[in-house]
Amino acid sequence: MTRYIQDRGGTYWRASQFTSYRVGRLANGERVIRASYPDPETGHERQAEFWPAQWGDSVNEFLPALPDHHAIYTQLVDGKIVAETIPIIAWKVDQAGCIWPVTIHFASDGYEEHAVLHPNGQVVEWEGTWPSMEEFLAQREKELLKLMARKEATMPGERER
Repeated sequence: MTRYIQDRGGTYWRASQFTSYRVGRLANGERVIRASYPDPETGHERQAEFWPAQWGDSVNEFLPALPDHHAIYTQLVDGKIVAETIPIIAWKVDQAGCIWPVTIHFASDGYEEHAVLHPNGQVVEWEGTWPSMEEFLAQREKELLKLMARKEATMPGERER
């Protein structure tokens, strides 16, 4: 069964045609869902905007994801960033209108954020957008090293054990 959702302008869209989803804010502060899709003529990424309420019974349901989108997991190992990418198979829309990636390993409940690698190489996360995986990983490594340094500074006796 094909699900159609009406955007803010009144146009109906097939829910399965979107490649990614983000929650954004309008100038007046109202929340909107921005769904990306490839323009059929140019191939460039375009966006449609929806009010969270327009997702209706899609809330807490899963929408299929198009191929070549991956969730990125990062961790610091011996002072170096290590990343794993896992294909996204669906998107979950929660009651607040937030969109979360779903992989074969997990369906996020919103307590843990995951960056998303798009087919064009762009990485998108709640805190920002990076043009490449390399730039995202360099930024993430700096953040994790800073976090580890702060953690070690707050627990002075732990290293001596």
